[in-house]
Amino acid sequence: CPPEFSIRKLLQVLKGATSYEIRKKYPSLYKYDSIWSKGGMYRSLGSVSSKIVRRYIDNSNIWKPSY
Repeated sequence: CPPEFSIRKLLQVLKGATSYEIRKKYPSLYKYDSIWSKGGMYRSLGSVSSKIVRRYIDNSNIWKPSY
C-alpha cells in the first residue's frame, strides 16, 4: 500500500474491486445493493513473520484459497 493511502482508502479500493469481480463472475448478485458490509477492520501484524500469518490463514476455517 502506498504511504499516501489511508487504511480506509485501501479498504474502499479493495472492497470495490472485489465486489466488481465477484458480480462479474456471479451476475445473480447484482440484485443486492451491496456485497460487503459498510465497516472495515484491519490489524497491524507488527513483527510477526509472513510464515506465521500464512500458517494462521491455512489453519483457519474461515477461508481457503484455491491455489
